[in-house]
Amino acid sequence: MLDEQRPGRDLRGFVLPELGQLLETGDPWEPYRVLDPFGRPVEPTVLYLKELMARDSSPLTPRAYGTDLLRWFRFLWSLGIEWDRATREEARDFMLWMKVADKPVRVHWRHRGKPPSERHLRPALEETRDPEGFARLRASVPAGTLSSVYGSSALKTIAEIMACQGGTIDDIVVGDLLLWHRMNPTNSNRRIQLAYAWLRDLGRFPADAPHTLFRISHRTGQLTPAELVDRYRLQCRPVRDLLVDYLAHRSVGLDYTSLQSLTNSLALRFWADLERHHPGVDSLRLPAEVITDWKTRLATKVVRKRLPDGSFREFTEPRRNAIAIKTQVRALYLDLAESAVEGPGRWAAWAAPCPISEAECSTKKAGQ
Repeated sequence: MLDEQRPGRDLRGFVLPELGQLLETGDPWEPYRVLDPFGRPVEPTVLYLKELMARDSSPLTPRAYGTDLLRWFRFLWSLGIEWDRATREEARDFMLWMKVADKPVRVHWRHRGKPPSERHLRPALEETRDPEGFARLRASVPAGTLSSVYGSSALKTIAEIMACQGGTIDDIVVGDLLLWHRMNPTNSNRRIQLAYAWLRDLGRFPADAPHTLFRISHRTGQLTPAELVDRYRLQCRPVRDLLVDYLAHRSVGLDYTSLQSLTNSLALRFWADLERHHPGVDSLRLPAEVITDWKTRLATKVVRKRLPDGSFREFTEPRRNAIAIKTQVRALYLDLAESAVEGPGRWAAWAAPCPISEAECSTKKAGQ
């Protein structure tokens, strides 16, 4: 009954997020396809557009209807409502918004395909979907962290998950963040890690949830050496290829856990760290000051700990596996030198003096 309906949402400040897309396929049997934010076909629209194609209509009709359907689904996604649970109220609010709202500023064609702007998506969801949830989140995070670059990106990550998965902040689960990490392989995962830490500290996850997302593997099966190395997005392709070949050679005698550990040491802790602090580095023949700086950075790490008052603070503490990492890097240099003799065609160009002495890898010396 009309008199039983709720008064509706306040959509004055609502901005429709650019989620999903209408894909022009080039297939005469299915010229247009509505895709969700993950690039999957929106099933209810597939059948509808096929039936539309079978009718005696203009070839442009599926495009026009597809555009309208995409706009409708974007509206539902932003509100966290499944398409088959939408009511007359949602239809009324959508039509009212279509008639009254200002036309959105269109993104220039050069920037199409990039993530939706945080200044539109996050404020819109915070105001219309879950103002209480965002208020609790803001109250639990230091203001300085929220206003930082990574803090702002973490808020955007939470908003993106809400827009795509539906629901509120309380409905986000660990699997959502794992899926987001997998669906965004080219982006820095620090914002996702930070979003996970915030939600965990809010008590949104089970008590036995890992302290960080690093402790959870979102992949099934074992990755190849190339896939393991490519997780760290090394800039120098020759060194990347060298590490892949070296790890493939070593993998014959290693279990998968050991291979993962070795990849982490060589690709992330060693070479990725060098590229981050010494852009353009492309040789294993490292200047003394470069390797000295690397050893200094390796010796410690920054950890985030909760204080008795509930706030968080970053501390610098010794890295417990620093010697193990240096041992693995030393083994890389020594193995390459030996392989250069046996197979000079592949390895000779990479033979270089080892910058790590045997004494530096001694646990006995470290204990003293």
